[in-house]
Amino acid sequence: MDINLDGLLPENVVDVAVLRERPGHAVFRIFTPNNSYILKAYTSIEHVLELRIYALLQNWDVPTIPVHLHTNSALVLEDLQSSSVWRLAVEADIDKKATGIALADWYQRLHRAGYEALSDLDLDLSFLKREIDALNAETLVLAGKSFGFDQLPVWKLAIESIGMLTSTYRSLPHTFNYNDFAAENLALSPVDGDPERAVVFDYDCFGIGLAYSDWRNVIYALKGQARDAFANAYGEISRLEKIIDEPLSLLYNLVVASSRQEFPEWAKPSVKSVINGDLEIQIRTALEGD
Repeated sequence: MDINLDGLLPENVVDVAVLRERPGHAVFRIFTPNNSYILKAYTSIEHVLELRIYALLQNWDVPTIPVHLHTNSALVLEDLQSSSVWRLAVEADIDKKATGIALADWYQRLHRAGYEALSDLDLDLSFLKREIDALNAETLVLAGKSFGFDQLPVWKLAIESIGMLTSTYRSLPHTFNYNDFAAENLALSPVDGDPERAVVFDYDCFGIGLAYSDWRNVIYALKGQARDAFANAYGEISRLEKIIDEPLSLLYNLVVASSRQEFPEWAKPSVKSVINGDLEIQIRTALEGD
């Protein structure tokens, strides 16, 4: 993919390195005499949405990686490799108490902002999607055929129940959802001795949903002390959100996985849950609301 960088680069850039090129967007490291930055350039509407999400989060005081320059089709961001303010997280951070506490603070701020923004009837957030929009009888039928689940009683139950489950989901309070937490999307403050701060970046999957959905996503990715610290620092979660999220998040994973050319590793636990009876229990519990 060829991207014209004219007008996207600061005047004092001395070199540019291509980090990633994909349909719709590309990522570069740009060098100035005294520093380096990350340039994200977009050519598709789908990926330009990230520009709007950065602006949205900044407007609602949710910390992001510092934005040094932006246009209608590009962002120039702090380079975590040269930043004195942030560092890219490493695998060891995913088991540290300080990481869990810092992440809880970031997600609390994200979710508070989401509740407030969604209550503003004058704010157009139609560009943000809900994962739940991908779930209906038709998509479940196709996923069931793809995995060979279509004759299983539990899959027939899922298809019969999906309307009621998604209706209950939509009736609950919604907020911003990051949806895709992983160590490679986490920046941490590098200053030893100070309370650690966290920023989660890359907003390809950013949307709207239940706060519990994000909570579950982070808990799944963290380990040991970080997991416990996040749960304690984030505070109480909604039991009703948990009950309705469990089967729907599992079904969403399978619908997405069924559309991939190669079966993704992350979908294996969901397939197992269909076979071992966990999905049926989750659906019936959600239908009962108890």
